Amino acid sequence: MTLQAILTRPAMAAIALVAALQSAQAQDFSDRKIELKAGLTGVFFDEAATVSIGGVEVPGGDARIDDNVTAIFEVGYFFRPDISVWLGLGLPATTSLYGAGSLEAFGHLGDVTYGAPSLTLRYHFNTDGRVSPYIGAGAVYGLILDEEDAALADVSVDNG
Repeated sequence: MTLQAILTRPAMAAIALVAALQSAQAQDFSDRKIELKAGLTGVFFDEAATVSIGGVEVPGGDARIDDNVTAIFEVGYFFRPDISVWLGLGLPATTSLYGAGSLEAFGHLGDVTYGAPSLTLRYHFNTDGRVSPYIGAGAVYGLILDEEDAALADVSVDNG
């Protein structure tokens, strides 16, 4: 069985709730060109999938995918006090796949372990304060690390 286009859909989002490993006190910009952070991230999937068995697409076959929370580690570089770029790497997470549509009767189809490295550009507000909220945009890549069978044998998930 092959499930395609699960992890790299544009609707896949990663929202990081990041706790800084730095001092909570305000720092001037000369002290903060590079920052390291660790925290938790949520990965929310677009559940649209193309399901095929033996290379033949299953009519009405779909999959439901559990969202995950995992630890993330980030390194950021500040070009200016308000502009930075970040690389995020998380601990691999495992999500469960369940049959939907015409495959709903199969229940638990399998499990997938994946990584989701991210690269983001951020604009920071209140750069002189103890708290500096930001808005950012970037890319996340779904990297398939392992697949486990459940109701179906030879579960295979493609990156897209």
